[in-house]
Amino acid sequence: MEKRNTPAIWTEMNNQFRPKIRYWLLAAAVEEEDLRLEIRQLSDRGFGGVEVVVLSSVDPEVLRSEFGWGTEKWDRAIEVIASETERLGMTMDLAIGPGWPIASPMIGSEEEEAVLCELTYGEMVVASGAYYKGKLPERRKKRNTKVSKLIHVMAYKEKDGNSDKVLQSDTYIDLTGYINAKQELDFRFPETAFGSHWKVFAFYQQPAMQKVNAGQTYVIDHLSRAGIQACEQYWDKVMEKYDFPSMESLFCDSL
Repeated sequence: MEKRNTPAIWTEMNNQFRPKIRYWLLAAAVEEEDLRLEIRQLSDRGFGGVEVVVLSSVDPEVLRSEFGWGTEKWDRAIEVIASETERLGMTMDLAIGPGWPIASPMIGSEEEEAVLCELTYGEMVVASGAYYKGKLPERRKKRNTKVSKLIHVMAYKEKDGNSDKVLQSDTYIDLTGYINAKQELDFRFPETAFGSHWKVFAFYQQPAMQKVNAGQTYVIDHLSRAGIQACEQYWDKVMEKYDFPSMESLFCDSL
């Protein structure tokens, strides 16, 4: 087999086969000449592209200022990186949002369908054979929002004195159809063997109230069409205004 000099191979290698490097920025609190210099240095060291994302430890005051993610100064910094990487034959990837998880400035409040939601629950005990008409168990975790949606109500038999609190799976009762207009449960529970009772669970969907970008930007519901569309709407606006010639992809940081 022919032996080849490794440094020579590296010099001859096309940029598309070279490794990329994560390029953390202090948001837009950067100088254009410094950006160009650093990109040249990365190219000289053999990298074929950069992945641009905001450093997670940036001072919140910077993120809330004119130098924050998504501002005109931020877009200008990305333009500089794009032009310099194109000039050097490199590529540029952009984080799809200001950090992890994915977030979009197109979401204005926690009431919007695109916002990240979570499932929480409440529980209560009802005696064997008892008739219950009253409030559902409260959510065990409440956020600073009035928005919540009842998803499902169910019951399982649980044996008294069982320290492991094991539910008997074959005793499941769907109670969702027994919720009246006042959001009360109205149901007579079956008799059970001596020493057991019913455990009632109510599951609720509510906004997770999670924000990134110094608390400015709501995290999207990653599994919903509305969440994806919130991202698309933001990037459609950016791409209509700017041309990033070396841009290869958008990516989600840390996933």
